[in-house]
Parts: sequence; C-alpha cells; structure tokens
Amino acid sequence: MRSPSIIYFITRLHGLYTHLLTDDKLSAMARAPNISSLVEILLPTDYGPSVGAIPTAELSSHSLESIYAKTYSDRIFFPIKIASGKIKSFMLMFSRRIEVENIKRILRAKFGGREIDERELIPIPREYEIINFSAMIEAPNVDALMDYLTVSIYTEAAQYLSASKEVNSIIPLEAYIEGVYYERLIYASRDLPDKREVIGFINLESDLKSIYYILGLKLLEIDPKIISSIVVKTRSKSRTVFEEFLRLRPDIILDRLSASEYSWLVDYVNEPITEGDVILLSRRMEKALYDAARRIKMMKPLNFVYSLSYLLLVEAEYKNLVAITQGKELGLEEEEIRGLLV
Repeated sequence: MRSPSIIYFITRLHGLYTHLLTDDKLSAMARAPNISSLVEILLPTDYGPSVGAIPTAELSSHSLESIYAKTYSDRIFFPIKIASGKIKSFMLMFSRRIEVENIKRILRAKFGGREIDERELIPIPREYEIINFSAMIEAPNVDALMDYLTVSIYTEAAQYLSASKEVNSIIPLEAYIEGVYYERLIYASRDLPDKREVIGFINLESDLKSIYYILGLKLLEIDPKIISSIVVKTRSKSRTVFEEFLRLRPDIILDRLSASEYSWLVDYVNEPITEGDVILLSRRMEKALYDAARRIKMMKPLNFVYSLSYLLLVEAEYKNLVAITQGKELGLEEEEIRGLLV
C-alpha cells in the first residue's frame, strides 16, 4: 500500500501541473505580433506578477528570459521542500540538472572565447548551490575551469576537456558531465517507490542523449574512437546497439534505429540526419524526450515516475518560452517559431 507521504507528494505535483501553460496559450504566444504582446498573454498566468512589473523601457527578451529562468528554477526546487527521506534525496539529485545546464553554458562560452556573466545562468537557491559558478565565470579560460569541476562529482572533467580540444568541440566534455549526472540520478533512485519505471525513464533520457551524441558527432565526421569514449554511460539494454552505431554512417544508423526499440525516434531524426543539421537534431531529440514525458503523464498518473514527467514538462515550458521570446525579437514568422518548440 502507498504511504500517505508518497500519495501526498504525487497529488501535489498533479496540482502543480495545472499551473503549466496550455498548448493554446503557447500557440497564442507564437502568433503574437511582438514581445509586448507576450506580456499581455502571460499576465493571467503564474508569470503575470513578474512580467507585469517590467517597466516598458526595460522590456526585452533578456528581461523576460530572466523571469522564465527564475520560475523554472522555483518549480524544479519546490518538490524538495515537500518531500522527505529517499524522495527528498532523489529530488535533490534531480535538481542538479540545472547545475549541469549552467556548467554547459559556461563551458560553451569559455571554450568559444566568449564573455559570460551570471545573468545568463539559471538561478540556483544558495542552499542548493554546490558549484562555485561565480568563480567559474571569472576564470580566465576553459582550462582554469577544471579546478572547480574536478573537486566535485565531475572528477574526470580535465580528461574530457582534452578530448574536446582534440575534436574542436565541447560535446565530449558536455557528454561526460551529463553522464555523471545520469549515473548519480540512477543511484539516487535505487530505493524509490516504482523504481523500475523511474530507472527506465532515466535510462530513456540517457539513451536519447547517447543517440544524439553519436549522430551529432557522426555528422561532424569525428573519429569513431573518440565518439566511443564519450557516449553517455548507461545501464540500458540498448548499449550494444549504440556500440554498433559507432561503426555505421548516419544514414545506416537511421535504418538500424528503425529496427530497434527506438524505432519511434525515426520520425524525429530523419530530417536532421538527411540535412546534416546538428542543431536541428538537438531540438528534435529534446522534443522526443518531452513527448515521452507527455505520454508517461497520461499513462502513469499514480506512479512515482509521474514526478519525472511533470518536472521535464516544466523544463519544456521554460525552453519553449525562451524560443518564442527570442523568435519574436529576431522577427521570425509564426511557423518558424513553431518549428523551435519542444
């Protein structure tokens, strides 16, 4: 029988899900003529008090994105406050995906020789901040960042930076950072209720990352030996399939994928593989993940894995809001913006 604390936790998340923006609301934002119109659409939502307080002269994609990021962070960290015991420990580890995202943003900037400041990061409440992001931002170059990563759970970061330099892409180091996160998240789920479904969903996300990195690096014509050393570590039964992918061309991988348990991915990745578009591939793989979360939400409403689906859809909303707002600032047409949504 379910404990009252687990029932309470899942029930609270069901209530929180009703605060997410509807598809109709996102469609209205995609149709909106300008950024000012976005504020009007958001006023009756949870974003209303914050976006409504922005002075007209200061309204920009940056000011809106700061609000989106703060709301995203608040929603990711809130479940920690209503959880206890093993669930609290798991939620603490899950929330570190924001840490991973911030590390990636800093790494990309430093690797590309670009300046970055804290306004470009997703805020993390001080009590949950483990990595010294301020020091990382102040570091003179990407090599100096390793001192702040190797003393944490990312102990082999410097090794993967060398791989990144070898292929002139930050992807190897990013893949390593994410791989560590998934391993720790699976470990944190070992005593959870419905752990089979929870671990299965974590492995699904990890698998999609592995497929993305294999295909993305293949499209960039990177040496297969380097790719094999950076594929996201996974306990998935699909591991041997991924190892086979390392030896194949992207178009052949597509055929092999259609005969695997991930045949449903073909519709997502066919176009970017055909066009050789790594950025589009990344967006499509994200959409595949969030669509899977939408299915889980409908199929497993009383299972603990529902918590993962809710939190991933919180993440999807954040990314969609950023895409819409940036699209408006760039003057993109409605259909172009819709193509960016996940």
